[in-house]
Amino acid sequence: MANPFLVLGGIAVGIITAAFGVLAVPGWVAAAQDASATNDLASIALAQSAAASSRGSYTLLTELRTGWADGKDAGTRVTTASPAVHVAANAKGDKWAAVAISDSGHVLVRTWASPNVLRGATPLAAAASTPLNGAVIPTGLPAGVGLSGTRATPVISLSGAGEGIMPENAVIDPSFLDASAWPSRAGHTIVPEGAHGDGASLRVTNVSSSANRMPVLTRTGLTTPVVAGDTWRVSGRYKTTADWNGTGGWAKLRAYDASGGANAPLGVAWPKQSNGDWELATAEFTIPAGVAAIGLDICSDNTVGSIWWDDIHLEKVSG
Repeated sequence: MANPFLVLGGIAVGIITAAFGVLAVPGWVAAAQDASATNDLASIALAQSAAASSRGSYTLLTELRTGWADGKDAGTRVTTASPAVHVAANAKGDKWAAVAISDSGHVLVRTWASPNVLRGATPLAAAASTPLNGAVIPTGLPAGVGLSGTRATPVISLSGAGEGIMPENAVIDPSFLDASAWPSRAGHTIVPEGAHGDGASLRVTNVSSSANRMPVLTRTGLTTPVVAGDTWRVSGRYKTTADWNGTGGWAKLRAYDASGGANAPLGVAWPKQSNGDWELATAEFTIPAGVAAIGLDICSDNTVGSIWWDDIHLEKVSG
């Protein structure tokens, strides 16, 4: 004879499952939600090992995603499922730390120091603007590792390690691998012609009007918060056809003041005719007093020929 308690228990489970679709056993849902973020951290750890083997140092998330760092093969490419992921490395390149926000709201951290994933005791509230502080921060972080930012845009830092930090590219898709990160513009096409022999680039051909701008998306949107006195660098690799007729007045990478609507240029990297060879355009600039945010555009005005852009960088180099 069947155990009546087991039968009743099975009936109860069936009723709950029929009513709600899933039997939410305590801990199961959170564990499943954490699995995706945990896998992201595992992928980052493997990619960091590959980067260290191929180039002699760890690197940052943008470089791990594109597969290139400082013009060198990063060893692998990583894809993360969670949009709320951030990676930091020290200037020497022998330490790294990564944070991922689970769908459960828990803050998960993995570092160079251990294969273990550290998990905050308390989940974040659902609001994207919820700050990372207090009990949501995992305990046992290595010395010098800090967390800040929000649920939508977490920030992990090694600045407390006292060894300097690796300059981080604020651009989320510097090598045009994700077409959804770029708006549609006449004359602008993402093509499979990267500066390193693979990947992709942005080709600009026969721009229909002068002063044509392609806005560049960063981790914080179309603008990036800055502090007066800090030094930033804008750079990109480019090539042109022999007949490209872009002018020195508008063909450029332009970092501008985005804090007050003035859009005044701050740092400008100028391309020149390259006859098909990849070149580097770069410029450093200091954030003036009163500027709290900057934006970045790829500007074009050529009506003849083509220019290709790849490896777009906007990064703080000191401050």
